[in-house]
Amino acid sequence: MGALGRLAVVVAVLSVACGGGPSPTGSSAPRGLYVRLRFAKSPGVLRYEVSQATRQEAGPVIFKRRRTLYVTQVIEDSLDARLIHVRIDSGRGSEKMPMSLGPFPGFRGWFNDQRDRLDTIATDLGVEGYRADVFDGTMPLPTDSITQGGTWTVDPRRHAMFHVQDAPVHAVARGVVKRISILNNDTIAVLGFTFDVKGKFTQKDGREIDVHGNEEGEETFSVNQGITLRLHVAGKIEWDTDVMGARLEHVYTIVHGETDRTLIP
Repeated sequence: MGALGRLAVVVAVLSVACGGGPSPTGSSAPRGLYVRLRFAKSPGVLRYEVSQATRQEAGPVIFKRRRTLYVTQVIEDSLDARLIHVRIDSGRGSEKMPMSLGPFPGFRGWFNDQRDRLDTIATDLGVEGYRADVFDGTMPLPTDSITQGGTWTVDPRRHAMFHVQDAPVHAVARGVVKRISILNNDTIAVLGFTFDVKGKFTQKDGREIDVHGNEEGEETFSVNQGITLRLHVAGKIEWDTDVMGARLEHVYTIVHGETDRTLIP
């Protein structure tokens, strides 16, 4: 895999795969209500539609991609943690760039009930691209109960993304509870979040890659169930490196991305 191929996979690992669409409405929660946000409260099976659009700019070259994945997640309790088995059932691309995918037998994620990632180191870049599509963008939850308007910050010690061992790129995430409502006997929290991403790693040929960027989005979260109902994120990741061709050149690349993830009833 060439330099741009490797970087494309790294960007896939950084891309935030989440879901979108309008948040469900309901009656406002009682003023001053505090909620305790905990992840995957019960074992079960969930299905999501994940739609992605990216635009990669490397000098005068522009590459666009759209695709949709249909994903099944099986949640299990495992040693006081949450083990998520993931299967990509199918996928499709755009009219200009058709794609057929699936079934992809999958991978798994391991989280605690605050949605900290417990398995952040991996070695298979191909699998990490898909795992990022499914999990990234779901930031760790606040440790304490929180009310509307409350904020929390996740520093790199609480893992907000997956990364491969040779690519230690980290993110600082900030969250806010935008509103709390009651809908169909469930408490719904709408969470806003931002990610500030940066890092540097060295390729096997010795070239250094600087990666940085920012993303922001909104998650509709079921407090009673501990699951994402909808999630949307948009942002850009940038990197630069020196590439030896006819002469040493400084290459600067920007990837704009937007991803929506929606629970399928």
